[in-house]
Amino acid sequence: MCGILVVSGPDASKLVSKGITALRHRGPDETVVRDLNSICLGFVRLSINGTGSDGSQPFSAGFQHCLINGEIFNHQELKETNKIEEHSVSDTSVVLPLYQQMGDQFLDLLDGFFSGVIYDEERQRLICFRDHIGKKPLYSGRIGDNVFVCSELKSLPSYSSFSRVPKGLSTINMESGEPISLRKIQDTQLRPNSVLRDIVVRSILKRIPAPPRRFGVFLSGGLDSSIVASIVNQFRDDAVFYSLTDETSPDYEPTRNIAQHLKIEIRSVPLPTQKQLPALIEDVVVATESYNPSFISNGIATYLLAQAAHADGLKVVLSGEGADEVFLGYHKLSQNEDWQGIRTSLLDNLHFTEIRRLDTCTMAHSVEARCPFLDREVLAFARRLSYQDFFRNQDGCIINKVALRIAFKDDLPSSIVQRGKVSMDVGSGLRKMVVEHLTSYGQKEIDVLQELWKRKFAQFDETNPHFFTYPIMDQYIAHRGVSHR
Repeated sequence: MCGILVVSGPDASKLVSKGITALRHRGPDETVVRDLNSICLGFVRLSINGTGSDGSQPFSAGFQHCLINGEIFNHQELKETNKIEEHSVSDTSVVLPLYQQMGDQFLDLLDGFFSGVIYDEERQRLICFRDHIGKKPLYSGRIGDNVFVCSELKSLPSYSSFSRVPKGLSTINMESGEPISLRKIQDTQLRPNSVLRDIVVRSILKRIPAPPRRFGVFLSGGLDSSIVASIVNQFRDDAVFYSLTDETSPDYEPTRNIAQHLKIEIRSVPLPTQKQLPALIEDVVVATESYNPSFISNGIATYLLAQAAHADGLKVVLSGEGADEVFLGYHKLSQNEDWQGIRTSLLDNLHFTEIRRLDTCTMAHSVEARCPFLDREVLAFARRLSYQDFFRNQDGCIINKVALRIAFKDDLPSSIVQRGKVSMDVGSGLRKMVVEHLTSYGQKEIDVLQELWKRKFAQFDETNPHFFTYPIMDQYIAHRGVSHR
């Protein structure tokens, strides 16, 4: 829900004061720059829990300072259990006291999504932490004679080198700027007799902001987003359901079916015109800092939905993102294929593929997207599943996401439960528009996007795979057409 920029070195104050302006879309409610001699802390805030000075960052205690981007769902429980006398309603204010009590072990206790930095002035130690899935972005590196940590690279476009900060806990080498992994977050222990539907419902409910804050749900008519919409609709009547379709979109009828089933209204977000498309492509290249074709076409869909939510005054939306990686929704694999390796790769890289696209394209409009299917408990349950829980041969055809379809078969129409994977850009009709536009002169999508990206990020290294790769999926993206094959 926020943006972080920390620089240590001779130019720290100047770099943070200038660079923080490039992150204000991530936190339009407050901008703080704190100069601590050789290190400067910059923070932009999107206030969701707490207003005014309550929740203002950095949090400081003695010689330690903490910046955190995200939400801690179990903050009240942690305050009570660990006798933390901290009266802020801000959920993230619990992190620094926990670190001071428990040291590096604090990370395992946090239930939420986050990335953050703790600076210890006395020890001259800079540590970084990210949640189990890498939901919120964080990079470290060098810029001239300075070391930095930031939420988006566009805040320091003349960087000398950078790395993605690993999930879990890391310390930053104060000479090179490279992150050194200290420990990963320990797996969550499942409750006795855990049931998938109950776990997913709990995950959805904890991500719904408390009244009176209204929130949105991105709805495509696919299995994942329909599950989220169905559970939300059972517990709250103030959600706004957003769908990016017109009457020609493959998602049009499914979204209307689920809306009729749930008796909800859908806020239809119009597709862009051909005249609007070039500027949108440019905006999403800048937002994602990528020239991967899939990031861009799906990113435009996310960008437009978030734009509509922002226009309605919303700061939080729920999304079905992550279910395809957790429950193997992209593929229909036989038991002899490396389905476990594919799933592991998709999950390990999610923090710089789909979640990166989701985060940057929603935060471009100061909207926080929350992903129930990436909850620690959901992942712990899914880790125990066998091949037969993911795939089933039905009348000679392999069905995927079996466990999820069974768990919610009584909540949704059968047409939704049985619906196959349709990516957001195809379902909305955007991929056809983007592909035809980018290839209209006979060029490849990625080549046209790369040239546009180079104009926007002239100082970035175009050969760095971070800016264009998508592990596992690159082979399909390179030969994709206007629809699924």
